[in-house]
Amino acid sequence: MTDLPTESVDLTWVNGRLTPTPEAVVPAGDFGLLYGEGLFETMRARGGRIAYLDRHLERLHRSAGEIGLPLPGDEELRNGLAEILAAAGEGELRARLTVTRGVAGSPEAPANVPPTVMITVRPAAPPPSGWIACWSPYRRDEASPLSRVKSTCFFLNLLARREARARGMDEALLLNTRGELAEGSLANLFLRFGDRLCTPPVEAGLLPGVTRSVLLERAGEIGLSAEEVSLAPEDLCRADAAYATNSGVGIVPITTVEGRVIGPATADEVLEGLRSLLWRPGDFQTP
Repeated sequence: MTDLPTESVDLTWVNGRLTPTPEAVVPAGDFGLLYGEGLFETMRARGGRIAYLDRHLERLHRSAGEIGLPLPGDEELRNGLAEILAAAGEGELRARLTVTRGVAGSPEAPANVPPTVMITVRPAAPPPSGWIACWSPYRRDEASPLSRVKSTCFFLNLLARREARARGMDEALLLNTRGELAEGSLANLFLRFGDRLCTPPVEAGLLPGVTRSVLLERAGEIGLSAEEVSLAPEDLCRADAAYATNSGVGIVPITTVEGRVIGPATADEVLEGLRSLLWRPGDFQTP
């Protein structure tokens, strides 16, 4: 293993080699670089352990099966995660695990070669107090197999996010081709109507997020009824609260959309209860 400065927390592990990120190398012929053929998982880490690691690996396997992407064994993935987290030290971290097809020759008939595995670790910022959002002009294609996997073909999401940031917003909300609410550029969405917590179904063209799955399972612990239901843009106007969720930020309230305040102009007493459902000590797993 390469000697690394102990204060470094910008690290990359590529196919068994751990280096500072600027020194990491991926072959120029890698299909992830050339064609965007790959998958990734972004995870919250603390003290060498990863929140919901088993769920992330299960989704990675499920997604790989949907697009026919070969994966290395879980032992290799877990060993890589353990090595880079040990080097990164303590603190709140974001770990990203990326797997691509590798250097596989012809894109029409790729060779059976070992995939490229890349893991990066960086400090995790504290969750923001709230996001202001806008509508994206781009649509999620609910018929596309890529809508349900965390694909390295991520530029549509980035384009929507960049345009939102250029307008002074924090997040962009995307509809699907049927005009239904799908997801944010970087997050799943929940709307709360009283004690009902609603999120669009996977069939709306969204990635089934890990944080989303935890909230769906645990919302009943704080007296909420969680359900997947088709939502229209106008449902935002009548919601008591709106939330964005992902593995990096946990849950963040969406306070305004296109300048319109979401919910009553009072403190959201449910928010802290929802946050208490996430990132419990037992949720962090050793690779």
